[in-house]
Amino acid sequence: AVVSTQSTGEDTVNEICRIFENYKHEGSEQVSKDEAYFAKFLTSERLLTLQILDSNFRRHILVQILTLFQYLTGDIKFKPNKLVLSEPRKFWIRDTTNNIYSILTETPPDGAAFVKHIKSVLKYENKWSRWKNEGCPSLTKSAVDKMKQQQKGVRRTVRPMDFTSEKYDLGNTTLNDLWNICPDNLAACQDSNRNFTPETYKFFEECIEQLEPDSGVEKQYYLTNDTAFVWRSLRL
Repeated sequence: AVVSTQSTGEDTVNEICRIFENYKHEGSEQVSKDEAYFAKFLTSERLLTLQILDSNFRRHILVQILTLFQYLTGDIKFKPNKLVLSEPRKFWIRDTTNNIYSILTETPPDGAAFVKHIKSVLKYENKWSRWKNEGCPSLTKSAVDKMKQQQKGVRRTVRPMDFTSEKYDLGNTTLNDLWNICPDNLAACQDSNRNFTPETYKFFEECIEQLEPDSGVEKQYYLTNDTAFVWRSLRL
């Protein structure tokens, strides 16, 4: 039923919880997990006492109240601005929620497991509400986002280079050896010994010999099949 005021709503929920607490489900009848479940209930007052002892009826009512409580206390973007709860009502919702979970836990069959599932469902529903509040952003992470997520928490130590020293530490042994071969890098680049470009004939001499019919070298072993040799030959 739709209540007209918050006070009436509080009284109604309190009365529902009081009735369910007083008319406890003893669990004398064995409830089958495969039993067919029909969500509609009769409204006859003469049947209400029997329906109160029905586990499905209890859960049907109490879960709706929990869903309403989460809506009232949650951060919902499209919730009316006038729907603001006072601090006493927030405390009442918190205490009543705990009481409802206690009633559901005592309701067979598998009350504790049922409460666990309901909390999980409401938790995910709260996540969907936040997703809609943010304008329904894409749920697919890009490669950049995944990389940032992987690098998150990884702390890197960056050591500043000491330019006053004669040797440089680049953080890698091989780079350090190459960089420190000569104290003066500019002079090293201008050194005449770096002019080691081979003569064209000498460079291709072995390759030409392999092409001779009587060389005895199989085609699969030709230098022309060596990618490194091809790369160097194109840069002569």
